[in-house]
Amino acid sequence: MGIKPWGQSFLKIILILLLIYGANSIFTIIDLKADLTYNPQLWERTSMALFSYGGIGVILGFNHFTSERKKTGIWKVDWPKLIMLGVPSLFYSSLYVIGAYANPFFGRILFVPVKPLLMNDLWIIVCLFSLILGHTITTGFYKYDADHTEMIHHTKTGISKDCN
Repeated sequence: MGIKPWGQSFLKIILILLLIYGANSIFTIIDLKADLTYNPQLWERTSMALFSYGGIGVILGFNHFTSERKKTGIWKVDWPKLIMLGVPSLFYSSLYVIGAYANPFFGRILFVPVKPLLMNDLWIIVCLFSLILGHTITTGFYKYDADHTEMIHHTKTGISKDCN
């Protein structure tokens, strides 16, 4: 017997709140470490944002994945979605690391278009794009059933397999 829809929603909310609480606690530790060492801890912050807020995105897209898993067919990748939404989200999620550790010339070129977004140390942008990345990865896969799709196509066009 599966969990009822309200139970699933309650479980998701609990998981999301735990991820936010855990991320907030770890961000506090990272901030203390940054204050003590005078090092901004870019790798730690970026990886924590990717795992925690990306995890929230995965949780939010989990319904799509479970509904696709129940279908018959072969798994397909929604390449346009992953390329047009996933790659920019990955770029913006790891922007501080790219800007800090890339070749100075290329790092500055990549950093220029988003510099206005990142004024005043706005880590919220990194967290938001990490969430979008997690959701995009979860919903970027679907099942394709050629037999069912062919049947739908023939019923829409009015062509029956028996009449051919």
